[in-house]
Amino acid sequence: MLTVHKRGKRHADLLIGRIHAVRGSLGTRNEDAARRFKHKLEIALAEGCASSLWHELRTLLPRETFARFAVFVGVKEQPLPTWSDLRKVFLSLQNSESSLESLLSLRSRGTNTHSLSSNFSCPSERLPCYVTSAFRLSRNSRSGA
Repeated sequence: MLTVHKRGKRHADLLIGRIHAVRGSLGTRNEDAARRFKHKLEIALAEGCASSLWHELRTLLPRETFARFAVFVGVKEQPLPTWSDLRKVFLSLQNSESSLESLLSLRSRGTNTHSLSSNFSCPSERLPCYVTSAFRLSRNSRSGA
């Protein structure tokens, strides 16, 4: 159970039975802010080390308090990305988008060329099955079969 007590600033105490498992300052004297911090901390504790709230709590709570709760839950420190890491990700995404655009343009060029050509000796190679069956039906009806 997580409780908040006033000791100058507001403090959070995580109790397991009657034992204080983790205790730390919330870094505020404001009761409403302390209540919001407590709520977010309770959710993060319930979700465990994979919770997305730990990133937000890192900025809200004092370092010592965050470290105590993070160690208790088992949150692993993830280093912040550097500019070179972000640039690599951006360039790889940009390259994948350009290759996808080039594939799409090749596909559209191929279908335009095929639709403009008048040679239908083997229509089933590029046309969908409903088009080829309609082509066969119209061809058979013309020949009187």
